[in-house]
Amino acid sequence: PEATGLYDRLVADHFGGHRVFLDRVSLPLGHDFRPRLTDVLRRCDLALVVIGPRWPELLRDREGTEDYVLVEVETALSLGIPVVPVLVGGAGLPATGDLPASIAVLPHLQSVALRDGTDFADDCASLAARLEELQKQHIRDSVKRVPQLRRTHRLGVAAFVLALVGPLIWTAVDDATYPSRALTGAQVSPDGRRVATAVEGELRTWDVERAAWSEVVGELDGPADVIRWSPDGRWLATGDGYTGAMRLWDAASMRVVRPLSGHQGLLDDIAWSPDSTRIATGDGDGVVRVWRIDAELPLVGKAVFSGLNPHVSVVAWAPGGPNTLAVGGWEPTVRLLRLQDGELRETDVFTGHRSFVGRVRWSPDGRRLVSADLELGLVFHGVADGRFTSSTDLGFQRGWNSIDDLGWSPDGAWLAVADGTKDVVRLWSAETGQAAPPLAVHPVGQIEASLAWSPDGKRVAVSNNTAVRVLSVPDGRLLAGTDHGQAEVAGEEVRLAGWSGVGDRIVWTSGRRVRITLFGVGTGERTELRPTSLAGWLLGG
Repeated sequence: PEATGLYDRLVADHFGGHRVFLDRVSLPLGHDFRPRLTDVLRRCDLALVVIGPRWPELLRDREGTEDYVLVEVETALSLGIPVVPVLVGGAGLPATGDLPASIAVLPHLQSVALRDGTDFADDCASLAARLEELQKQHIRDSVKRVPQLRRTHRLGVAAFVLALVGPLIWTAVDDATYPSRALTGAQVSPDGRRVATAVEGELRTWDVERAAWSEVVGELDGPADVIRWSPDGRWLATGDGYTGAMRLWDAASMRVVRPLSGHQGLLDDIAWSPDSTRIATGDGDGVVRVWRIDAELPLVGKAVFSGLNPHVSVVAWAPGGPNTLAVGGWEPTVRLLRLQDGELRETDVFTGHRSFVGRVRWSPDGRRLVSADLELGLVFHGVADGRFTSSTDLGFQRGWNSIDDLGWSPDGAWLAVADGTKDVVRLWSAETGQAAPPLAVHPVGQIEASLAWSPDGKRVAVSNNTAVRVLSVPDGRLLAGTDHGQAEVAGEEVRLAGWSGVGDRIVWTSGRRVRITLFGVGTGERTELRPTSLAGWLLGG
């Protein structure tokens, strides 16, 4: 009961249900909890081990059985995330000798005790404040130490473990409406005229030319961590990264065309086919699905991977055709799949990465593919007829750089990589595969960088939490820039959502404050939408 009470307090008073996970509350009925718990915990920033007076005794009783509580504590410790023992019911820290060797360090970790009765709420509030500071420091340290190739974090827990996480980069909670107002996704439409945004409970678009909210609103049934425009701009696909819930929307009316069911959680990516007729998805069970949007039975193909870590984290359609996909995930491989006769068949696989493959990007002509892994392996592939024709390691300096974001120029001439640890943009020529001198970005920020190409492919914008800079390619001349406000500098996540050709404007989002900003590259003009209340949001800011 103490674990549930703590969960209720953290959800209701501080973080919201999409940031705190407790297995018996958060997992849907009928789902296999065993792979879920470990998968979710891998996405955590913090883990709380709730210890009652009988905790060591329960561990001993389960000795020799499949003890998932023990597995989760071991996983949290091995991942290096902060693990905080939370003592409840008058319990003390267990003795080292009473614990399995794999978690014997637990009594030496700084702990916190929650008192019973009327003091419980006050102790929970104090713990929440300390967790915010701990999470903030952990995220900042991890940004300096390890590239964040994953797009979102989640929370994971066993019966005695709570895990607390936020978006990709930690953001402080500064008002009681945060859980219902957090901006969980945004993307610029292919024609650059609209920005699709998701706030828990709402899907809306912002008209770039008018700098105004659209009048129609789509009603979400939970967070939409993934938002994807169809290439023709007619449709939107949204997905909840934790539950796997997906919907197909008519972008003009914001009405649901149909739900797309089948994923059981940990949905990481959604990709549209170039002709806007199909959607591909990847999930934590190692399943890739392809959906046809105009079919009565939309599921048209599925591939299931096995292995120690079959989790699929990224999917990408090859330009120029609706049948070829590149897939990456928690194994050090990149797979090429082809949809044929209602089946997804593997046509080739690259096994030369060293770890988790977090990004794959096709060149606009579909002849090249770049893939990046967690240990900063950056590989340049030639592809023809569904097979790898060549694979070249670009020689990225492992351990000295980071791959925060990457993207091809619209004309396919350049590959750009945002390196947040050095605050530079690195360029490679698609024709020669050779690196150009890095483009310097100043000033240095604390949060990972993101980038966006101009429609003409001659400029690149890069942002961290400190500033946005626009640089010419390939000479790196500073063409424009603007500094962010104090809130972003203090740790708020700022992400480039795209570059609109309407007025030559860059679009970025600030998740915690539900703000979208337009920046005119030629004029330096900034336009912001930042509602002061939920009512203001509903009225259009």
